[in-house]
Amino acid sequence: MIEKAKAGDPEANYNMSLWALEQAMAEPDEERWNRLAAKCLVRAAEAGYEPAKAKMDELLQAAEAKNAEAAKSERPAAAPSRPAEKPVRPASGKPRVPSGSSGGSSIQFDQVAEKAGKAAKAAGKAAVKAGTLIAAGASSLARKAKTGLIKASESKSDRGESGGSHRTQKKPILPDFSQWDDAQWKKMQIICVIACVVLAILIAILIISSGGRKKKTAEVEEIPQIPVAEVAATPVPTPTPAPVAEPDIYPDQATRDEIQAASLSVYPSETEYVDHAKTVTANVNEFLNMRDGPGTNYTQVASIPARTQLSVYAYKNGWALLNYNGTWGWCSNDYLINAQ
Repeated sequence: MIEKAKAGDPEANYNMSLWALEQAMAEPDEERWNRLAAKCLVRAAEAGYEPAKAKMDELLQAAEAKNAEAAKSERPAAAPSRPAEKPVRPASGKPRVPSGSSGGSSIQFDQVAEKAGKAAKAAGKAAVKAGTLIAAGASSLARKAKTGLIKASESKSDRGESGGSHRTQKKPILPDFSQWDDAQWKKMQIICVIACVVLAILIAILIISSGGRKKKTAEVEEIPQIPVAEVAATPVPTPTPAPVAEPDIYPDQATRDEIQAASLSVYPSETEYVDHAKTVTANVNEFLNMRDGPGTNYTQVASIPARTQLSVYAYKNGWALLNYNGTWGWCSNDYLINAQ
């Protein structure tokens, strides 16, 4: 039946309104069921369902009779409008902080924070109460607007049937509360409560932050100024770098004189001597020939066993000048490991 009523079936809407009226009589929350019954009955009547129209006329006649009886009696006084609650604001006076003592400022800050907490709790309770009152007032306004809309629609249909003049209706300023369901009313109530609670929290934060700033200012004022003694800067002497001794030539002059006095066909020039000590190894299977000049056409002066380590003193045309057992001669770089 609920699905058919939502789909717009007039008979289902009529039956739904009767069921809601029964629930309103049986349960204490009758306003919710009354709104549901009125909504379903109006839908069925607008769809042209005759039993719904008859039920609508019956309810309207009963309402008119009730209003007539109420008009005869004393007119009820209008409910006094509830003044808007003023937000709690921090006191304008500054808390006195005793000079020379940081404990007093801490105690006063704790008192301010405690008062702010109590104010925030009271503001929260007031916010919840205000949100409930706002939602209840909106619900009452919606019921009155709904009754007025039903009467306006009836008077409009009466004027149309009697051939009266039609006037352009103004667009209502407020939303149509008659179309709201229970979920929308609950949502409005929750929004009002949340807005009031947020406002109370912001006020409490302002109170606490103002107390903290005053405490920091008091602590800064109480810090004594300590005089700083002037210290004369002593210049640090810059060390003088030690003179760098120039390296000796290699081979030394005595070795060069010995080479020049040896029995060689070719002697090295000054630019062909090596500048540092270097050791090579004879890379042959048996013996390596040593000659008196840098070439195979020169005379052999000695035979060096394989894997013998020797010192190099000069290089010339791919040959190295060596000394083996007091004999000076040249060997090819192709048979020396670590040669130039």
